[in-house]
Amino acid sequence: MTGLTQVITATLWGLCVGLSFHGWGGMVRRMAWPSRAAPDWGLQAGWGMAFAAVVGGAANLLNLAVTPAVIGFVAIGAMIALWSGRRAWEWLGLTEAIPVLFIAILLVLHMAARTRGLPLDCSDDGVAYFGFIRRQLELGSVMEPFSLRRLGGMGGQIFLQSLVVSLGTMDAAYILDRALAPLLIYGLLRGMQPRGPIAFTLLAAVVGLALPIQEFNSQAFCSAIVLLLTLVRTLDWVGGSCKTASAVVIGMVVAGAISLRAHYLVAAALPVMIWAGTGMPDTHTIARLRTLAAIGLVTITLLLPWMMEMWLSSGIESPSTFLPTAGLPIMLGCFSYPGSRSRIVSWP
Repeated sequence: MTGLTQVITATLWGLCVGLSFHGWGGMVRRMAWPSRAAPDWGLQAGWGMAFAAVVGGAANLLNLAVTPAVIGFVAIGAMIALWSGRRAWEWLGLTEAIPVLFIAILLVLHMAARTRGLPLDCSDDGVAYFGFIRRQLELGSVMEPFSLRRLGGMGGQIFLQSLVVSLGTMDAAYILDRALAPLLIYGLLRGMQPRGPIAFTLLAAVVGLALPIQEFNSQAFCSAIVLLLTLVRTLDWVGGSCKTASAVVIGMVVAGAISLRAHYLVAAALPVMIWAGTGMPDTHTIARLRTLAAIGLVTITLLLPWMMEMWLSSGIESPSTFLPTAGLPIMLGCFSYPGSRSRIVSWP
């Protein structure tokens, strides 16, 4: 393909991945809160991204995350979004239509500009991370016992990158963090004030496009911000009471954030703990503790496929090895914190 064709293909497929996130997020919403009206498109897309990161663990564990399956996952999510007939712009007034259309065009052009020509980090992406994506799409999982960088994250970022790489070149891996994630950040911020002044719309666009983040490789930066913003928005969406379905969705978002990089656990756990302590004023202390326990159980359950896949790939000495350092067995096989003693074993 020529350069222009690659840009057009990568941009359209990246938008299709975003539409797929919206579709899967809508399915999560209908299963968790069937009687509630759908929220803004940014929050639903955030739920869809978390759902995709969690599904990626099961797909990797079963060696199913090959190119046809990944393309099918994106296509099904996009079809769900189109079939649902969700009017993502229904909150717009006529006075906002033109500036918002201008911002939408700006965001798409931003995505197109991020599809090619970005400097490659040869010491990370060239020798490791891009190889993980290629290995997953060809073999169905990221079984890599001889790479220390494989222990840096559970694999959620790799699976999300494979969604945009599945129909294009490896350069498209940068679309997730540097193009699609800023668009979703804009949607999440704009959804906080759906009928707010146009100045808030412009501010959300500026924040989404100009985040001062030094992205030195293809690892999770802006995608983590998307899931953490989704978590905060979800806690606000749930309100002062948390039923079982709400706990499942909160746990799913937390699990999705941790799957990107294990040390995001602290950033994900903090808002949940603050919400449980201050956001449920009419709830007894025992009920709050039960809610936290339910969210934790859901989080660990959804992370189990990624944990098992990492254990099969790289191995660990013992779960108790990690308890004194972080108190978190979720970080099995990860080297992202001081004191871990992960060992690398061969895979037959």
